[in-house]
Amino acid sequence: MVSTFTNNRVSNAPAKVWFFNAPVDLLVCCGGLLWFVVAIHSLVSFPNHREPMLFSPEASPGEKALYYALYTCAFLVSYPHNLASVVRVYGSKASFKKYQFCGIIVPVLTAVLLVGAVMQPALIPWYARVTVIWNIQHWVAQCYGLGLLYCARANFGLSPVEKKLLWISCQVLILWAAVKVLAFPETQAAQIAGIPITPIAFVSADFFQGTERVCLGVWGAIAAFLTYGWAKAKRIPPLPVVALFATIFRITMMSFKGNVDLWLFGLPLFHALQYLVLTSRYHAKEKGIVETPETPYWKVMFSAKEMRNYYGGLVASAAALYLGLPLLLRGVGLPTENATALTFLLLNFQHILTDAFIWRLRDPAVRSNL
Repeated sequence: MVSTFTNNRVSNAPAKVWFFNAPVDLLVCCGGLLWFVVAIHSLVSFPNHREPMLFSPEASPGEKALYYALYTCAFLVSYPHNLASVVRVYGSKASFKKYQFCGIIVPVLTAVLLVGAVMQPALIPWYARVTVIWNIQHWVAQCYGLGLLYCARANFGLSPVEKKLLWISCQVLILWAAVKVLAFPETQAAQIAGIPITPIAFVSADFFQGTERVCLGVWGAIAAFLTYGWAKAKRIPPLPVVALFATIFRITMMSFKGNVDLWLFGLPLFHALQYLVLTSRYHAKEKGIVETPETPYWKVMFSAKEMRNYYGGLVASAAALYLGLPLLLRGVGLPTENATALTFLLLNFQHILTDAFIWRLRDPAVRSNL
């Protein structure tokens, strides 16, 4: 199993590609649901729409319905997934001891950023820029790691060169998305909860277009090289890996113009669904909850009391934080927009930094459970 992460040998163990089953994995983990949301969005949104639909007086009934649906999903899926990393750190004495940096230092850093923003609200738009870029890196990296896991589960060995090229392709997408966040004219009207993300002056339109061409060229060359090598060797990459990389390529290349709401709610929904699927499965295995032929894991997630309590606790905690913290911040004098945006930004900061330490595939326990 480990060898599939380092070379092109394959295991003799029978392959079990899917975490749950093909329909669930393709819909939830590989982007099927996100493609559906993008298709619905393209049918109901205005061609030149830039601002989140709920905040636009021009929003049509269809736009408002979709946006309320995405906003509801944020409280049911996106926000709870941030709390799953907290459970991972504080869930037991052993895990807290293992991840003391995440349990002590990360909350302190988050609190320092919070105090700084309360004292100097001009920092909040800068927090927004950094968080949006870091979020993109975070979910692309998660897709990369998930792709490696699917390769391992399918006994599809990757050589060091192939693995490095897949990694480079992800970095190219992250670079291109970062330029979108910083460059004119892509984000001149983008907002996070009313906080504008203004473009950086030194990133010109020419630089923007040049970066796009370079990124597309590098990504296309890598895709062609890998496809040629696998075709020559008569090797077919696992379907979920193809679906994953097709999704992150298409969505990362999506313009901010007219799609700000998808970037702020659609992509986090896709990322959070992936995350909750894996963390729920991981939590079930830690608690000794196993699948059987009669009750596969996708049914265990709904039937086991421990799993219902796990998910219910995540939803309740997320609602308390994402609704309660803005109220507290408004009490110390922050405007509603700043309080809402700061809650979103800092809880994301805490989650992403924590995840960088707790879900490393180099950790034998993590790799074994996944």
